[in-house]
Amino acid sequence: MGKTVTDYANDYVEGYNARDLDRVCEHLGEKTAISLAGGMLPFADLDAFRTHTTNEWHAFPDATFVITMIREFDGGGVVEGVWSGTLRNEMIVPGMEPLPPTGKRTDLPCAIVLEADDRGVTRLTGYWNSLIALSQLGLMPG
Repeated sequence: MGKTVTDYANDYVEGYNARDLDRVCEHLGEKTAISLAGGMLPFADLDAFRTHTTNEWHAFPDATFVITMIREFDGGGVVEGVWSGTLRNEMIVPGMEPLPPTGKRTDLPCAIVLEADDRGVTRLTGYWNSLIALSQLGLMPG
């Protein structure tokens, strides 16, 4: 039997929390459609996603993702969790002004929608409320 969305999600999160970029990307192929912020931040290819993840770890050296729920459906699933981190260094985000370090922490509820087949993840889209993060980080009135 092949891997499930739960397997893919657990591998991704364990790799993310261990700062293991190869493990984060293990089930993502060159043709995987990857976007974050509900599609507002699409990645042209896997290398762009790898660069973003590395930048994120630099900006938020204590960043972690904790899974709170996984729901599988035919051909995919939804992963809910909380992404947490302290903005210690400048965060470079494509298409935006860099976020300056604030030393403040965000605990951000989020969801990741995965589509997958027996070869791996074919689509990954992350969703969260950016206003919550920006407010908690002190980058906008809360």
